[in-house]
Amino acid sequence: MSATKIVTYAGDFGCPRKFYNRYIAKLPSKPSINFPIGNIPHKVAEDLVKNKTLNQLEHYSEARAATLNYHDIIWNQRSEEFKKFDLTPEELQTLYEESREMMLNWLHVYLKEEPKDPVPFVEQTLWDRENKLMARIDRARKGPEPGVFYIDDYKTGKSNKMWDDTKLQLICQWLCYKATTGNTRHMVRAHYLRYSEPPNYWIPTKEDIDWALSKVDYVRKNTRSTDINDYPCTCGGNCLKDFIQNGPSHQIHAPEHKTEN
Repeated sequence: MSATKIVTYAGDFGCPRKFYNRYIAKLPSKPSINFPIGNIPHKVAEDLVKNKTLNQLEHYSEARAATLNYHDIIWNQRSEEFKKFDLTPEELQTLYEESREMMLNWLHVYLKEEPKDPVPFVEQTLWDRENKLMARIDRARKGPEPGVFYIDDYKTGKSNKMWDDTKLQLICQWLCYKATTGNTRHMVRAHYLRYSEPPNYWIPTKEDIDWALSKVDYVRKNTRSTDINDYPCTCGGNCLKDFIQNGPSHQIHAPEHKTEN
């Protein structure tokens, strides 16, 4: 069970029917400009860290130029995909400038970190088999204490609020690192790339962990069925807007809005 599945079913903006559409009916998702736009900063940061591109540069101006140049390479690779969304030149330019600004915010934080890991940890998939959890890690770096990792989850959305969904994702990542290493001192944070400074790292408390695992158990128990009737719509039909319904087998209509007691 991944944090993404949990928040799809029972998160701040979740809905059981949305979970059904995505993971059981497997309806294809509608194209969204948010996907390529959000993916580009992740890709740029991943490659720059993996390739240690910035580690040998002595001056900020060199690191800034290298980061923005590589950003533009990745941006241009996605240019054909942007055409699907009928954006005006002004809209596309705004997205481009925002994306570059996110990379500069990321760079300023990255350059403050010392020392740089000789073997960077980026885009890892880890498991907590005891709790049957899976987490995808954007980046983890070694801390000054042996065996302690500082875990970053990159966020490209416009809000820097710590939603319960975000907290749940971070706890799942912490649990998976704990299961892998046995260390309870790992620290996590959401790195909001649209903002110049990320929040401080933190270690989940026992209450945090108990809350997260109760969410996991709740979703696991309620998603064993493959019957659509066991996945009521609790969002007024918004859950259908994200999916393409092709053919009679995919014609799934939201019921009248109702909420669970």
